[in-house]
Amino acid sequence: MEGVLDFGGLAGGMEFPDEWGGGGQPRFTDDSVRLKRIAAIYAEDEGKALRKSHENEAVQQLYREFLGHPLGHRSHELLHTKYAPKKKV
Repeated sequence: MEGVLDFGGLAGGMEFPDEWGGGGQPRFTDDSVRLKRIAAIYAEDEGKALRKSHENEAVQQLYREFLGHPLGHRSHELLHTKYAPKKKV
């Protein structure tokens, strides 16, 4: 598989110069393709019964039984990403 790294069974794409942009996003050559993709994403979202994470019963249960409340100390410590400078190797 050219352009793919193997991480113990998980594959991570490196670069697909003719079809993909950064972060695995498709690269479009004209607005008609981009607009069709946007419309399809919105249509897919509108068809979902559950569209907001804070209305998800599983998320609500997690907060009730373990995290406490949104923006609380425990949820912040466990769910928020922390960034730190790293040395180049």
